[in-house]
Amino acid sequence: MVESGGSGSGAGSRAKNAGLRGGAADQRYAALVTQIGSGVRGAKTDQETSQAVLTAVSNQRQAVSGVSLDEEMTNLITFQRGYQASAQALNVMNEMLNTLINETGL
Repeated sequence: MVESGGSGSGAGSRAKNAGLRGGAADQRYAALVTQIGSGVRGAKTDQETSQAVLTAVSNQRQAVSGVSLDEEMTNLITFQRGYQASAQALNVMNEMLNTLINETGL
């Protein structure tokens, strides 16, 4: 059977396609697809690992530099009591000076 220079459909075309399957080009293509798939899987694994490391480092940084509301409230109460004590001492001093000045008649 001789092909008539047409579109190449028929037994001759199928024979060419069958010759490519499993051949060197097909094997190279399969190896390329496998290599790309492995590269993508490796990149995804690297990205997940990097994200986990970033999360862990961020958590540690937050734990070290984070503000404890309980500790801040304790400090606020301590400073407030100190201020109240200072204000009370000034009031006592003011009363003593007032008594000294007004009672002694100077």
